[in-house]
Amino acid sequence: MKNILFVLGVALIFASCKNEVMTKPKNLIEQDKMVEIIYDLAILEAMRSQPQQPGETNSIVNPKAYIFKKYQIDSLQFAQSNHYYASDIGNYKKMYDEVKTRIETQQKQIDSVVSKTHGAPAPGTTGTDPDAPQIQ
Repeated sequence: MKNILFVLGVALIFASCKNEVMTKPKNLIEQDKMVEIIYDLAILEAMRSQPQQPGETNSIVNPKAYIFKKYQIDSLQFAQSNHYYASDIGNYKKMYDEVKTRIETQQKQIDSVVSKTHGAPAPGTTGTDPDAPQIQ
């Protein structure tokens, strides 16, 4: 996730320094697909950064290579499309907001399943007692 935020920050800097509008690449990845790619990259990078249990191997060696194969794109097409979308910072932010919302929704669903499975309230919740102290 930190890598994606770094890329976003760099893209913001480059986009803010330009006055000209970037021309649309001939092999532009459509916006909905690009959002899916950004989401998948965020999840894979987060998984890769998690500590492994003893005896467990991290099978995600190169998330970008996996994404390129999954979406049948290459690194140049991804870079050009990312640069094009980053040139319109308002739209680019909306794309990342969509990814953020999707991650938050997934996290709530996971927390709900975990709390049901383990019988404990999900992180950040207080359980069933409305008068119980809340952890923040």
